[in-house]
Amino acid sequence: SYYYFLTDTSVIAYSNNGKMILNDSHGFSNPIISISDTRALVFDQGGKKANIYNLKGKIHTYESEYEIINASISSDGTVAFATHSDKYTSVLKIYDKNLNHIYTWNSAKDIISNVILNKKGNRVAVSTLNVVSGQYDSKMHILNFDSADPVYSMDLNNSLVLSLENTGRGISVICADKYKHVNWTKF
Repeated sequence: SYYYFLTDTSVIAYSNNGKMILNDSHGFSNPIISISDTRALVFDQGGKKANIYNLKGKIHTYESEYEIINASISSDGTVAFATHSDKYTSVLKIYDKNLNHIYTWNSAKDIISNVILNKKGNRVAVSTLNVVSGQYDSKMHILNFDSADPVYSMDLNNSLVLSLENTGRGISVICADKYKHVNWTKF
């Protein structure tokens, strides 16, 4: 096994016996890391660039047309990017392991705040945020890549989704004031 570490300047990977196996300077001002069983995705939150790594080094560089809000990588190398847009409030784009575009989901009125892919890379969960009459209006959606309509949606009124975490079998929806769990296989 191995462990990835992200600093303000580099992404570093160590084996379980402490040997450094990767050290690369990312050059991002606000770096965030998403890790799968086989790869790491480092992106510049609020910027437009991302790097994808395996244990041998950087294997892909991605540049978005718009600022990246959040991103995720699955074990099979599928990547998801939530970005701002000039036509929509936010946009979700999914790419295969070779960065070939496979899916787009547009959010007309809500900001996509979190994104997480399942391990197989064939389903994605997003949380969205809006403010209505001074109250948070958050939702969590699960999407397949063959439809713009979610296969599942959860309304989290008056709550702020802080994080979505992949538990393997499902998604932990971590809110400021509550916790929910949804199974990937429920749909």
